[in-house]
Amino acid sequence: MINLPSARSVDAVNIMEAQKLLVLFTISVLSAHASVTDFNVGVVFDFQTVDGKMCHASISLAMEDFYSSRVAHKARLVLHYRDSREDDIEAANQALDLVDKEKVQAIIGASTSSQAAIMIDIGKNRHVPIISFSATSPSLSSPRSPYFIRTTMSDSAQVGCIAAIAKLYSWGEVIPVYENTRYGTGIVNYLVDALHTIYVRLPYRSVLPPNATDDQIIAELDILKNYTTRVFVIHMSYDLRASFLRLASQKGMMKEGFVWIITDDVADILRRNDFSIEGVIGCMPSVNSSSKLEEFTTRWRRRFSEENNDTAPLNPSIYSLQAYDTVTALALAAESIGGLKKPSLSNAMQNIRFKGLAGYFRLSNNQLIAPLFGIMNVVGNDIEQIADWSTENGISLHSNRSQVSSPENLTVTWPGKASTVPKGWEIPIEGQKLRVGVPRIGGFREFVHVDDDGSYKGFCIDVFEAVMENLNYSGKFEYHLFHKKADDNSDWTYDDLVEQVYLKEFDVVVGDVTILANRSKIVDFTLPFMASGLRIIVRVKTPLAAEEWIFMKAFNKDLWFTIPVFFLFTGFVVWTIEHRVNTAFRGPPLEQLGTTLYFIFSTVVFSHREVLVSNLTRLVVIVWVFVVLIVQSSFTANLSSLLTEKTLEPTYTDITQLLKNKQHVGYQGGSFIKDYLIRLGFDSKCLIPYNSAEEYKEALSKGPQSGGVAAIFAELPYISLFLGHYKNGFVAPGPTQPTAGFGFVFPAGSPLVSEVSREILKISEGENMQKIEKMWFQANENFFIEKIKPVPYRLPWHSYKGLFIITASVSGISWLLFYAHLCLRNRMQVPVGGIVAVPAGGGGNGGRSRGRRPEPAVVTDTMAATGVPTRVGWHPDVATQRELTRRPSRGPTRTELHPDQQP
Repeated sequence: MINLPSARSVDAVNIMEAQKLLVLFTISVLSAHASVTDFNVGVVFDFQTVDGKMCHASISLAMEDFYSSRVAHKARLVLHYRDSREDDIEAANQALDLVDKEKVQAIIGASTSSQAAIMIDIGKNRHVPIISFSATSPSLSSPRSPYFIRTTMSDSAQVGCIAAIAKLYSWGEVIPVYENTRYGTGIVNYLVDALHTIYVRLPYRSVLPPNATDDQIIAELDILKNYTTRVFVIHMSYDLRASFLRLASQKGMMKEGFVWIITDDVADILRRNDFSIEGVIGCMPSVNSSSKLEEFTTRWRRRFSEENNDTAPLNPSIYSLQAYDTVTALALAAESIGGLKKPSLSNAMQNIRFKGLAGYFRLSNNQLIAPLFGIMNVVGNDIEQIADWSTENGISLHSNRSQVSSPENLTVTWPGKASTVPKGWEIPIEGQKLRVGVPRIGGFREFVHVDDDGSYKGFCIDVFEAVMENLNYSGKFEYHLFHKKADDNSDWTYDDLVEQVYLKEFDVVVGDVTILANRSKIVDFTLPFMASGLRIIVRVKTPLAAEEWIFMKAFNKDLWFTIPVFFLFTGFVVWTIEHRVNTAFRGPPLEQLGTTLYFIFSTVVFSHREVLVSNLTRLVVIVWVFVVLIVQSSFTANLSSLLTEKTLEPTYTDITQLLKNKQHVGYQGGSFIKDYLIRLGFDSKCLIPYNSAEEYKEALSKGPQSGGVAAIFAELPYISLFLGHYKNGFVAPGPTQPTAGFGFVFPAGSPLVSEVSREILKISEGENMQKIEKMWFQANENFFIEKIKPVPYRLPWHSYKGLFIITASVSGISWLLFYAHLCLRNRMQVPVGGIVAVPAGGGGNGGRSRGRRPEPAVVTDTMAATGVPTRVGWHPDVATQRELTRRPSRGPTRTELHPDQQP
């Protein structure tokens, strides 16, 4: 920063001047005895301008100061001044004259970047370095210009500072204002790149001719006022910049809410004009105050007054300080090469290092290395350096170099003496209202509709108005119902409505507009204010409770088939084991079959009365009864659910069935669903649009056979409203295809998107959203689709797979054990006597004689010893007969002795 120094006494300054005169006299005496080489240097500048006069004073002081401090020197700069008269061609002619006639070894100057561009070509052709402390266009720097040395900052160096300010205050849009010259356009590409890196948009670029009149500037200001952006970056030459700011102030654009960022020297505008630019921010190289700078400023004021006929003294500009440093650096370089004209002058300049008035002087690739940039703020009639910026550290406080992480850490006076950070945008523009587009909805009036009195109402309208009220925008917008053009006979779609924002017919669209990726390519959506998703609506089948065979619904077909199979299998195992030892399972084949089936099926109700003899059979039956108990309990529970629950079984459950059967389906008219269904494979001829709940009902009730549809595709809010009106006969089955929900539509890049989205979140987290939902959807019990009950679950056979495996294993193992035991006994048979207990009337016929005497059983000694009695000629298992003598049977039993064993 350039601070105004304190006034010094006249006597002190006079003493210093006397000392310098003495030093100059001493130098002149010594020079007579030493060989000093003249180093001719041309100076081409617009010396009739204020900037030219200021730089001339700095150059003359630099010459005096340098040689007054060095008594012995090998080379001395000899300056040849030329006035370019603010003309590029004149600057080129003067440069050629200096090279050809004065044989200069270097040229200082080029007031503007356009002058420098021509002089660089001359220097390249004549091998003469061109040194500029005022040409800042980045386009001048090129490896193809080895003879161009820039001792000031390139404009590209400060775009990082501007971008850092925009990022700190979260400004989403910036409009650059620049002149149509090499100086003005040179910074634009770098500024665009820097801002795009932090996702800042440039909605407009304001370009003015370098000699623009007041009328041209006013016309451009009117254009800028019609943009919602309120952050402007000005990059112009002094005269045009001063006129622009003066007229902007007259147009009321220096008030609260606006942001003006100026490149280069802000103090230069303040000290040369009488109009207020309070609140303006500037980016310029940081200049620290020092005693040396204060001393120089005092002498510079005097020199400027002397050279310009007592013109009011001014503070030196940044270019004045850099002019002083440039002459000092060139003198040091000439001294280092002995004053000879060598191509190494550029190299010598690269090696110069010193602390100058404008900061530390050091070159790299013929460019001044960027020092700290100062962020300046105009407060009243003064300039304050509020912060510094560097590529390494970003923005830091100027007072203590601490990092600035949030806007609260920085105290800034904004235009209009405001202390509140400007938002960077204004919507709507002063004197205008937001044009809010609203869709024409025929059936679902709960979302949005227009009453007879022309008022707009609905859930979407209430949410939008609540958001705008929180943003203090109540009354700053007006609704417009969307109509297609008179010559367009096609039905409107929501895509057409969204496109109106892109075409700038509407500033915002409010309604049941679904957020989609393809729509977001041309517009921006807020966060969703209502969740959504895609499902189908279908009719339900006849209620289950009214069916004659409802009990069959408890199990599926596989389980109904499996249960009888296991009944028969278990009955077969029981009969196989029992009929050899249990008279209850003997008799004619049909009687045995009937007994077995009666026994096994009676286990369902646990009413079997037959006494089981074999332990193996008892084990089989116990396990089987346990399985029957589990299956019976499950059947009872599921059947109860079928009879008591109000279930809804859809006619179709998913999209695959509809596609397979090529059914006609409906969709919400005007929505994106039609294109979605076509992508899934539906024929466009089978797609029919519907717009109201009544149309939904009529189409589904008719069905595809009577001119209706098999299903309707709609989003969850519509489905919920439909089911709220028609609770019976319809259901929304199947999975939900998620969508992003309903959102408000704004132009791409609109700063209102983030503001409105934040307010939507606040409203959703509070009670306000619940009140609005209750107002419009309180009568709809099924507003949330998750409330629809699923169809009862039919139990499959694999649910009991484990039980069936257990009973099958026990039955199979028991049968194998019985068969193995039977085979073992057959091998041990002996045909000799013994005592046998047989049923009266014959054992082979279940106790019935049928007119014949039963054949006697014989128990042999061997049988008695082994415990395996056998009835000769009839049955090997006589041991079981002993058991029968101890148990009651159907007829009286008697004990007989074999004839051989009679007493």
